[in-house]
Amino acid sequence: LKNKKLKYLMNNKYYLRFLNESEYNLWDDFVENCENGSVFNKSYWLQPLFNFKSASLKILGYYDKSKKLVAGFAFGQKIKFKLIPIIFPPVLTPISNLVITPLAKSLESKKESYNSKIITSFINFLEKKYKLLSFTFDQDFKDIRSFIWKGYKENIRYTYRSNITDL
Repeated sequence: LKNKKLKYLMNNKYYLRFLNESEYNLWDDFVENCENGSVFNKSYWLQPLFNFKSASLKILGYYDKSKKLVAGFAFGQKIKFKLIPIIFPPVLTPISNLVITPLAKSLESKKESYNSKIITSFINFLEKKYKLLSFTFDQDFKDIRSFIWKGYKENIRYTYRSNITDL
């Protein structure tokens, strides 16, 4: 590994690392091409919101062995009381998803296992670096078992969608 601070080797197939600011356009393209990505995950939306809160935008990428970005999570980072590193979701934003490229396999159990492995990897990595973690997922992020199994407190709220194209 070139820079041990930037990469966290998961196994021979996957690794986690923070994206540099110069890679944020790649992140925005990745978000655009993912099913569960939205404008609320893009750097140009998040950067001003975190600057407003005197925080910095961090994007943690999950890469496969071919160095292809397959998942990621954008969040705000701040040091509270000059001592406690925390992450938090952006203000004025309804969601802050983990963006994951869906697995092509047809079996639902394989998809769930794949997502769970990625989510658990993110949790384990973030828990080593931060003392307080706060997430706000959208209504399509249905499987929160990885968080429950790690002891996170969940607060489920409901969001409704309507089709407004036919007024």
